Amino acid sequence: MKLLLAAAFLCSCFAAAPASSQSKVEAALTREAQSKKVVRVLVVTRPDPHATNGGTPFASAQSYLSGILGGSAKNVTAIGSLPVVSAEVDASALEKLNNDPNVALVTRDTPQPLALMDSVPFIGGSAAHSDGYDGHGYAVAVLDTGVQYDHPALAGSISAEACFSTPSSNQYKLKSLCPGGHDVSLVAGAARGCPSAIPGCEHGTHVAGIIAGHNMKFEGKTFEGVAPKATLVVVQVFTQFLDQDECGGSAPCILSFTSDQLRALEWLYKQIDRFNIAAINMSLGSGYFDAPCDRTSALTEIIERLKSKGVATVVAAGNSHYFDAVAEPACISSTISVAAENKAGDIDVEYSNRSNLVHFVAPGTRIVSSVPGGGYTALSGTSMAAPHVAAAFAAFRSKYPSLTVREIENKLVGAGHPIEDPTTGAKFTSLSLREGSMQRPATVPAATAAPEKPSGLSNSAAADGSYIVRTDKSQGDVKSSISEACQDKICEVKQINRNEYKVDIVPKSGSTTGLPIPAPNAQELERILGGPNSNVRAFENRKASPF
Repeated sequence: MKLLLAAAFLCSCFAAAPASSQSKVEAALTREAQSKKVVRVLVVTRPDPHATNGGTPFASAQSYLSGILGGSAKNVTAIGSLPVVSAEVDASALEKLNNDPNVALVTRDTPQPLALMDSVPFIGGSAAHSDGYDGHGYAVAVLDTGVQYDHPALAGSISAEACFSTPSSNQYKLKSLCPGGHDVSLVAGAARGCPSAIPGCEHGTHVAGIIAGHNMKFEGKTFEGVAPKATLVVVQVFTQFLDQDECGGSAPCILSFTSDQLRALEWLYKQIDRFNIAAINMSLGSGYFDAPCDRTSALTEIIERLKSKGVATVVAAGNSHYFDAVAEPACISSTISVAAENKAGDIDVEYSNRSNLVHFVAPGTRIVSSVPGGGYTALSGTSMAAPHVAAAFAAFRSKYPSLTVREIENKLVGAGHPIEDPTTGAKFTSLSLREGSMQRPATVPAATAAPEKPSGLSNSAAADGSYIVRTDKSQGDVKSSISEACQDKICEVKQINRNEYKVDIVPKSGSTTGLPIPAPNAQELERILGGPNSNVRAFENRKASPF
């Protein structure tokens, strides 16, 4: 269908245009190219059978344009199987394209937001709402940075607020974001303490709007969240950090301790019946896990208990563009982990983590939703994808109140459609609320595994420590540099991204006699690998950030 529509579009728009009678390049592009080194464009090709250098069908529009443009074009990229290519070009390339009879049109490659007004219809939400899949009678709990309580999009939706935040530490400079600086608050206003001036504090309001926003207005359109009749239990779980090192050089910042998440989840477990909670959304996390972390995460038990009571814990997979891993707590097998797709309906491999631990893929790129101040803006990330799925659980719960989490997951899988990771071939389920639209068994398959990786320590094993190290050193140099510091430890180094490694430090078998030699911590790893003035950075593989 997409190809037919594309063909019809190309024919109707370009068939009557003479190949060389007028400029095929937007005038604004030509002017912009004179003042800038490059401009980003879309080039539509159409072989001209009457041209001396045309008429032969292209095996690849990408190859053809790369050949004629040479060094005057960069990042020449095919747009699927369409006769369209995106590229970054200079003024000389624009002139070549304008004069080429096999080029039909050159236009600006304009970034466009995938707003909820697009993503909710995309997953079948608009039609599902009219059929009663709207979350009525159920709540979604949002563990995040809190919300703007009086945002018009959330009016009447918030049924409760809570805060769990750390007020003091001997290790970190920090302050609680709960009212009065306490470590817990359950009073009105409990989830409103994240200062708007700190980057990330808009996160919770944005997530809440995706789930249950209503009467939202943007660019002249009115739209709703995925489950607009659901209520929200808003739980603030972040702490304000004041240390430059912890904040990556820009303090203050917000991070969430696992302990605060655990306290919040246990409180929610006790409130399931009170608020009729269908799902919990956790758009946060950290680390690299290519195997389940059930045995090492402190959150496993409470998430399993919530699941046994019919509550799905939906977690963002993470934004480190790992092709074979997710963050914690998405690595817990009893969560519903979510990767992100873009406007074209493809997995957004530019940032989204994905692995065989992912349950669903949902819209996450350029999602417009509510933000503090009463307005709306576009954000991207698996943070935006996860609430689509959490809200979907509430929407289906409102139709099927007696089903288990697993049974609702089965129904969502049955409604969804297959989506493939273009980099690994791994297959996942793209979220849809169009129940019965797919003629295939409604069972929950494990995602197709990504290519096999070298065996070694358990990926979640970190008895003494697990760290993410960023350095331009090679894997061999990293291993060599830290080997002496390990002594009675095993220090396993695994490359997980360009210039990024996971270092797991565990005791050697039989090395328990006498006093153990301390394992290197993050600061020691930075010193060992580069010294005080290097660009080496090491991070604990445990702290959670908003995605």
